[in-house]
Amino acid sequence: MTLAEINAADFIAQRAELPTAFTFDSVNLTGMRTDTRQNNEMQPGGYDPQSDAELMVLLADFASAPVAQDTRLLNMGGVDYRVTSVTLGTDTVTAILGLHQNT
Repeated sequence: MTLAEINAADFIAQRAELPTAFTFDSVNLTGMRTDTRQNNEMQPGGYDPQSDAELMVLLADFASAPVAQDTRLLNMGGVDYRVTSVTLGTDTVTAILGLHQNT
């Protein structure tokens, strides 16, 4: 078993314990959500956008993985979010999506 396969299996087990259902590009998926609850802070170049929430996902679940500033919306709990950032895990199996509520 490769390290990527081990990491994928670990994430699937974690996701089964703490599932968060969401829809992306008309596909129902699950991941693990973290509310960041951070305020925007002023940086030398302007405001540093902070995520309203972060969602860890398994990349293999997506036919077309989300990208930063994706035009497709992610719906979680009846609320639409924009994917504002995508941080690939060091295992290249998972990604953390930075989400902002779509207003």
